[in-house]
Amino acid sequence: MNSSCHLAIVAIFVAFSTVQASRSGDLRDAAERLTISQAEKAATRLHRRSTLQTCDRFVYYANYLSYLGGELVRVGDGYSAEECQQACLSTTSFTCTAVQIHKPAECFVTGYRLRDDFFSVHYHRTCQHGPNCFAPMEGKTAGFVSFLSIPHYLRASHQGQALYCMAHCEQMDACVGFDLPRHRNTVRCAFMEMNMLPHAHFDLYMRRC
Repeated sequence: MNSSCHLAIVAIFVAFSTVQASRSGDLRDAAERLTISQAEKAATRLHRRSTLQTCDRFVYYANYLSYLGGELVRVGDGYSAEECQQACLSTTSFTCTAVQIHKPAECFVTGYRLRDDFFSVHYHRTCQHGPNCFAPMEGKTAGFVSFLSIPHYLRASHQGQALYCMAHCEQMDACVGFDLPRHRNTVRCAFMEMNMLPHAHFDLYMRRC
């Protein structure tokens, strides 16, 4: 082999090695970028989990969908049930009453807005059973979905009326609270009920906190 041919082969080998090294470097850079990206996503998810508030009082209804007729907001995709519940607890623009997961991981929160009403007391349901499970809000109303007249023998006592409404709200899985008028012209419970519908693509978590 003459020297010129040998030099040509060496030049080709060097060029090929340079290209391979360049490609290897590109692959390493890409791998590092991918690793960094994955790490950032993992850190973001870890931070999201670490900031979860404690609330284990969400009642789970598998394969159910519900809508109150008030507010329904899509939070985003890629959420666990716990993260979606946190989004519900963190909602300040309206009273969040439930979480809906469009399987596998699309998060929705739903609820209602309170309005001012001097002649009304709104009772927000915060747990399953007992008079302490209803937080009164003076001068507020949430509207209504269904009504129940209060017996005459209870109409002299606002506390008796409230206990009567609480007892009936507890008997309804989808009851999230009620309005109780303070004037004597309208003596009835005005319940806030979430319409629950069977749906294979959704899971429902009703808030009780």
